[in-house]
Amino acid sequence: MFCTNCGKQLEDSQAGFCPNCGAPISALREQSEEHSGEPPSAAALTVPWRGRQVAWGLLFMVIGVFILLLAIFLVVMAVTFLRTGDLEQALVAPESNQALLAWVSSLLVGLVVLFTIWYLGLRPTGGSFALLGLRTTSMPAGRAALWAIGALFLSLGATALYSFIMEWIGVDWLLPPENYGDIVFDGPAVVLTFLALALWTPLTEELFFRGFIFAGLVHRRGVGRALVFSAVIFSLFHLLAGPGVLIPIFITGFLLAWLYHRTGSLWPSIAAHAGQNGAALLAAIYGPSLSLS
Repeated sequence: MFCTNCGKQLEDSQAGFCPNCGAPISALREQSEEHSGEPPSAAALTVPWRGRQVAWGLLFMVIGVFILLLAIFLVVMAVTFLRTGDLEQALVAPESNQALLAWVSSLLVGLVVLFTIWYLGLRPTGGSFALLGLRTTSMPAGRAALWAIGALFLSLGATALYSFIMEWIGVDWLLPPENYGDIVFDGPAVVLTFLALALWTPLTEELFFRGFIFAGLVHRRGVGRALVFSAVIFSLFHLLAGPGVLIPIFITGFLLAWLYHRTGSLWPSIAAHAGQNGAALLAAIYGPSLSLS
């Protein structure tokens, strides 16, 4: 028998509460039997939040990220003005400090994500992060790793194909950004960029877009619609990077949500997302551009 809240394997005769997430085992037994003893996929897992909490989460994120980015820009301008006394230089300071802005924004937006999913998803029921997908996979680890690698290469391939098609038909305004060199620190400090954008950002974004949004939509919308809706939301949240990222990041979001559904764990999606962002940063330094999600 498997816990339908967190996917942990339980003894058939076990009673009381799941030792991993605290769900009452008596309430889970019938649900587990419906799956014939097989580990549940992400779609089969029962999370305590639904569409209403997802909507509030999106509102929290939009307002929180807007206020946060505005505050960062104002702080950078104020510090520059106090240091130089030049108002014109202060106004262009955020544009000339994109690496620092990207690093700080990544860290702080991640904290907003963690607060949002804790406040709306975990706090009301005392649930653990296992509810968000931070659990072992429902298949052998080696097979899950192969699925993650496959999703990563499909995402990279789709981005490359999309860029080729847009360039071939001459729709330049729909091309993804040419490179991300401006958001990468120079020298040894580049490690900080990778830690923020290739590790921290994939972790927090997967928790929010797949672990919170996708899982919260599956119960009412079904797997197919939840895959599409969560991917659309994921894509729109990257719109500030330009319209050229909408389709590639939609495809990436769809693949990552499907990977979570297929493996029953968020770790493969986090790994694939980290690979995508890491490849984009390496391309910004050494080669052609890719989509940073």
